[in-house]
Amino acid sequence: MTLKASQKQNFGQYFTSTSITEFMVNLVMEEFKEENKLDDFKVFNLSLLEPAAGDGAFLETLIEYGFKNITAFEIDKYYYNLLKNKFGNNIKLKNSNFLDSSEEEKYDLFIGNPPYLGQNYASEIFQDYIRKYPICKEFFCGNMDLFYWFLHLGIRKLRPGGLLCYITTNYWI
Repeated sequence: MTLKASQKQNFGQYFTSTSITEFMVNLVMEEFKEENKLDDFKVFNLSLLEPAAGDGAFLETLIEYGFKNITAFEIDKYYYNLLKNKFGNNIKLKNSNFLDSSEEEKYDLFIGNPPYLGQNYASEIFQDYIRKYPICKEFFCGNMDLFYWFLHLGIRKLRPGGLLCYITTNYWI
């Protein structure tokens, strides 16, 4: 899928192929199985969050694998409507920025491809986020990427023993 430059600039959107979503879902299922959190793969008991759902690639794979308790955020109205039409009531879908979500909401699994947007290319967006979202103000450091905040908030919202499985760049570590 080709994105307009403004979509990448405003939202940091990049979409994920099915082969990657399947790999990542299999990875977390194996990890949960090893930790004895999946009893005969009864995945419907786990609560999941996809923080930047995009075109729904992760959601499709999660539903195919039997996950039921899925919450997804999508900031882009176009993709929110697409997801609403595609998944109906099969997921809890929110048309808002994940960074605005409550830290009190806890999940067993975070999985997805968070947005990638460098601060050097979107300083106005970063300043706006620092004003709006406490997590952004707390963890802002110059020359960073938007997905750092998604990592911080995801970790805070994990239940004990939960997993966070995001696609990341090779430079963040």
